[in-house]
Amino acid sequence: MKTIETDIHIPFSVVVREGEDGMCVADCTEVNGCTSQGKTWSDALKNIREAIEVSVKTDYRPPAV
Repeated sequence: MKTIETDIHIPFSVVVREGEDGMCVADCTEVNGCTSQGKTWSDALKNIREAIEVSVKTDYRPPAV
């Protein structure tokens, strides 16, 4: 697990795993439905950071407890 801090300065936890197709898949559990991927871990982390920023700026709702 890696913590990513976005431009809005809120840390989010991200889990990166290898997908079935060999791509690296990144999931952010604090932002519902926020998943991305990349050819490398670095690409996946860059892409999930962008996905988190878009999600938070448009419609962030914490997951239900």
